[in-house]
Amino acid sequence: MKKIKKLIFLAFGLIFLFLGSNLWHLQAQNQTPDRAAETGFWLLEGRVLDKQTQEAIAFANLYAGQGQGAVSDVNGFFSLKIKKETPFVPQNLRISFIGYQTQNLTLDSAWLSAQTLQRPKAGQRKKDEATLIFYLEANTELLSEVLITDKKDPAYAIIEQVLKNKKRHNPYQNQAFSCEIYHKFVLVPIFPKTAEADSVFKNNPLLDSLYLGLMESVSAYHYQKPDWIAEEILANRLSGFKEPRLAVLATQLQPFAFYEETFEILEKTYVSPIADGTFNRYEFELQDTLFRAQDSLFLIRYAPMPQKNFNGLTGLLYVSSRGYALENVLAEPLASENNLLHFKWQQKYQFLTYYDTLLGEGIEKNSRLKIEKWFPEQLNISLQFKSYPSPDVQLRMEGKSFVQNVSFSTNKKRKAGLTGLSFTKTPLSYTKDSVFWNKYRNTPLDERELRTYAVVDSLGEKLPLDLAMNLLGGLAVNRLPIGKLDILPHYLFGYSNDYEGFRLGLGAQSRFSRFFFLGGAVGYGFKDKAFKYRSWATVKFSNRAHLTLSYKNDVEESANRNWDNLWAMADPALDFRRFRAFRFDAHRQWGALLSLRPQRYLKIELTGRESEIRPQYAYAFASEEGAALDTNVFKVRELGFQMRFAYKERFTEQFGKVVSLGTDAPIVWLALQRGILYQNYWKLQLDFEKTWKWKMWGETDLSLQVGKIWSEKSLPYPFLFDGGGIKNSIFYGLNPKKCFYTMPLYAFAAEQYAHIFLQHHFKELLFKTRYFAPQISLVHHIGWGLLSNQEAHKHLQVQGYEKGYAEAGLQLQNLFKLNYRIYKIGFGLGGYYRYDSGKSSLWRDNAAFNLLVGVSW
Repeated sequence: MKKIKKLIFLAFGLIFLFLGSNLWHLQAQNQTPDRAAETGFWLLEGRVLDKQTQEAIAFANLYAGQGQGAVSDVNGFFSLKIKKETPFVPQNLRISFIGYQTQNLTLDSAWLSAQTLQRPKAGQRKKDEATLIFYLEANTELLSEVLITDKKDPAYAIIEQVLKNKKRHNPYQNQAFSCEIYHKFVLVPIFPKTAEADSVFKNNPLLDSLYLGLMESVSAYHYQKPDWIAEEILANRLSGFKEPRLAVLATQLQPFAFYEETFEILEKTYVSPIADGTFNRYEFELQDTLFRAQDSLFLIRYAPMPQKNFNGLTGLLYVSSRGYALENVLAEPLASENNLLHFKWQQKYQFLTYYDTLLGEGIEKNSRLKIEKWFPEQLNISLQFKSYPSPDVQLRMEGKSFVQNVSFSTNKKRKAGLTGLSFTKTPLSYTKDSVFWNKYRNTPLDERELRTYAVVDSLGEKLPLDLAMNLLGGLAVNRLPIGKLDILPHYLFGYSNDYEGFRLGLGAQSRFSRFFFLGGAVGYGFKDKAFKYRSWATVKFSNRAHLTLSYKNDVEESANRNWDNLWAMADPALDFRRFRAFRFDAHRQWGALLSLRPQRYLKIELTGRESEIRPQYAYAFASEEGAALDTNVFKVRELGFQMRFAYKERFTEQFGKVVSLGTDAPIVWLALQRGILYQNYWKLQLDFEKTWKWKMWGETDLSLQVGKIWSEKSLPYPFLFDGGGIKNSIFYGLNPKKCFYTMPLYAFAAEQYAHIFLQHHFKELLFKTRYFAPQISLVHHIGWGLLSNQEAHKHLQVQGYEKGYAEAGLQLQNLFKLNYRIYKIGFGLGGYYRYDSGKSSLWRDNAAFNLLVGVSW
């Protein structure tokens, strides 16, 4: 998921970088029908704008008394009916919004008649040309983020009703639904008042007539209980690119509905103001009430309690008395949060009425049931980069999404076709014509948007935007497309270690066919002065099955827990260990691997291989007491079964590679190997992972690992399980997981083991100020391992840890942070200590420290 979001920003950032050096060299409506006035009413249509910025004010409240009122939509437009009465009594029109000065206007019959006469005839009003424009001026004093209220405020009783009814209004409580969503994103430059330096952008008048970037997409969104979600890109278009490889989806940048307990936005988890127990975290205040013919609309302001330290939001909830459902939502983090990237949500819900056919015994044929539901209608998000590309010239990405063609029926055929990936893209989605786009656009493109496509597309024809996107996007997923080849960057420098020294290599895979691939890699270690190489051929039967034949003459770390090629199953500690490891075996191996995905959350690999293993360190093995030492070459034929099950995990494909979007459910790995002929054994490994996210206390990570070898006699060291230690000095860098920080490398080995890795991240929830918010984590690891016949392993000090191994630690992240464009690079320290009965009498042998480096928004 993190890669997807970063690719989204990469796409727009790429446009900006190229426009920055070329824009100043460039030189430089459709109509929508107007609704007819109703008899007995004056119909006022207009827009509410910010007086200074000229930006639309969403959900502004217009009230003319006697239940005559309206709320502006996410684009600031409103439609207000004033009842004609005889005689007509002048009325006061109040236009208000939180953070702005209320505007009052006296309405008399002459003024209302004049406004009606000024309205163009149906079909003659251009988009965005409102009959009336009301400008609201922001308050000179900043709006306080703290609400001084008590529980007697009427807002609390209303929110209680919202909590009672939120389950039935949550779209994901429906048995099924599908809809189509039109997304539009634009990139605009922002010049803060505090900016001192002028730039070529600020002085370029062309920027007032176009955006830096424009992206559109149409997607079909499908859901079926309990957990099936799939989104299919029907069309996508990105200014400057002939073949956009990235489709921005608003549902990846904000929740589809506001009824969840928590939201993960920009890698931070926020607690909803309508989550259970909200009165212990949030304060509410009723700001206004709009009485309408069909219901009442309550405007409620919310903010976190000042004494509570959690990731909260502030904004407005518009609650309809019709079922106490959310009709409009405004949300953003507290302005006091020192974030480089600030976001705002705007969500609008519609009240739908549909009829469902009743089926069942004793029910009259063709009987229909009237059903009324609230459902998302518009989703807007604004992302402002406070320091990118500089404090003087900032960027803001504005996204608008419009939900249409909602259906609550189950589509089994569609589900069967989209089971493999949660996000898919129809072939040639970037070739749709204007007829297709106009079908989904809620309003035609305006002059500024049309000019953006014309200007930026012309730049794209002169500049290698598509090539740059393919190269940068390919690097993000470890595939660099060059012609009909994919260069594999992780083979370039990815395996340097203490045994090989600096390793330089090259890997590539063909793209001549979608169903057959040839690949290979070669590497050279400057310390061991040896070449290594491997090759493979893959036949892809479908998205669910492929067969790979491979050969390698390479080195592998000895006694390591090897998950083979099962993608996303590699232990995160293994890549880190490669930079510290020094005990390696040379492998000459022929192998075959059949990969299957029989079920959406289940992946299986069947393997067969024949290997010749040569330890590259002083070692000899005697399988029985008093027996002659065996040769230093070990052969094995092995059959294997590997499985990974991750419930509710979602996937998408980007740049030719399947990318996981993660899951909140447990993940289970299972590997079973059977050694035959030269070495006879059964080997089992089982891993379990789960992360719990707490509303007020951060996250808890739990990893359980067990492994066991069944064999009639002892096995050589390369076939055992390493203890999982990574320490080779008291202080080291980086922060791997699922390993023992205080356990020296290769200090222990086992034929059977059990490990528990537990870590709780308080994050910044224990202590946080505007400029200093260290993230605190507690670490506790326990392990046990049994090794028999230790004397059989000659020239190595190999031992088990039958009495157990235990360590605890404290991590302090983000003690010091550097702001770099849109990222914060945080530095911290971690300290760990071994405390079990086998610990050393020297504290240095029991302690370990590491440097913590993290990147956040």
